[in-house]
Amino acid sequence: MLCELRRDPDGSLHIPSMSAGLDGALGVRAADVICDPEIFFRLLAPEDLQLLRSATEYSVRTGRLFEIDCRVHVPDGSFRWLHLRGNPNRRDDGATLWDTVGLDITERKRLEDTVADALREAAEEAGALQGVAELAHAAAHEINNPLAVIMGQIDLAVVRGQLNENAAKRAKNAIQRITEIISHMTHITRRVAVAQSAELPPMLDIRRSGGEEAPPRP
Repeated sequence: MLCELRRDPDGSLHIPSMSAGLDGALGVRAADVICDPEIFFRLLAPEDLQLLRSATEYSVRTGRLFEIDCRVHVPDGSFRWLHLRGNPNRRDDGATLWDTVGLDITERKRLEDTVADALREAAEEAGALQGVAELAHAAAHEINNPLAVIMGQIDLAVVRGQLNENAAKRAKNAIQRITEIISHMTHITRRVAVAQSAELPPMLDIRRSGGEEAPPRP
């Protein structure tokens, strides 16, 4: 979802434009939200709406982007997680306008909960190191997918004139750096099975993960 978020000098928030990317997931139409932004704001959990207001206020004061994860209630009674990130632009009339990207990160949040449970279980049964490895591999997979989406949204924003080339280049460089860090993380936590017992799970061979080949077991 691409949208514009506007904060007037009196603190009121508006949504002058919004793409239809999340219409189906959220159960509301972008056109209706543009006419009445409260339709969207009422979907947010109360504490997350306050978080959004605080984040935009901080962004106005500092000139920095805001970035939050918030819960959005959907028609079936559950909620989905939405990651919002916006760069501020101060207007001549005193208002601030954010070019905002919204990503549905519900599955990532669910995976984080699942991995957190797995991590606790792994720490109890096989030691914390095994759980850290599982978390690293799961996180790498789930981070790379949204990064690819963001890359596409950056290109789309440039085409639509919502983002200039220099800002797009900086954003892509940052994403590339994140990708490199993830690749390094997965290399460090590469799992190597140690055949100590059929009842024990695979464990990490620190020497091999650090780049040195471990000697064969006798």
